[in-house]
Amino acid sequence: IVRISWLVGDYAENTRPNFVKTVVNLLTEQPEVTMIDDQFGRLTFTSDLVEAINFLLETQSEYGIYNVSGDGEVLSWYELAQEIRSSMLNSGKFKDLELGIIAPITSDEFEARVKHVVARRPRNSALDLAKIQSVGFDPDDHLADLSKYVSLLLEQKG
Repeated sequence: IVRISWLVGDYAENTRPNFVKTVVNLLTEQPEVTMIDDQFGRLTFTSDLVEAINFLLETQSEYGIYNVSGDGEVLSWYELAQEIRSSMLNSGKFKDLELGIIAPITSDEFEARVKHVVARRPRNSALDLAKIQSVGFDPDDHLADLSKYVSLLLEQKG
C-alpha cells in the first residue's frame, strides 16, 4: 500500500487542474489570492510516485504500508503559494506588479466564507518517509520539483 498527500500531476495545460495550476492562474487573474496558512504538508508529484512504486516493485521490497511524498521542508498551502509566486517571478515572464499578492487565511475563516460544505482537512498532512527511505528510496525535495514544475507549466502556457 502506498499512501500519498497533496498530489500534483501533469503540467500540460489541457489536463485536469491541480493546486499549482490553480495558483498560477489565480495569480495572473486576481489582484489578491487567499491561501490557507494553518494546514501543513509536502507535495507529491506523480513522477516521484511512479518512481517510488517502480522502486518498490523492482527491489521486491517487503509488503506493507509506504508513505510517499516529496522530501524537504513541511510548508503550509500559503507558503507553497508564495513559492509558486517566486518561481513565476524567477522565470522572467512576470514582473512583481503583474502578479496578485497572496494573503493568509485560516481554515476556519475559509470555511466561514464558502457557501458549500468543505471537507475537514488535517492540520498536518506531512507523511513520515522513514520506511520508504529505509528500503533505499530517497524522494526528491518537493520545492526543487515545484520550481521545475512551474517552469514547465509556464512553457506550456506560452
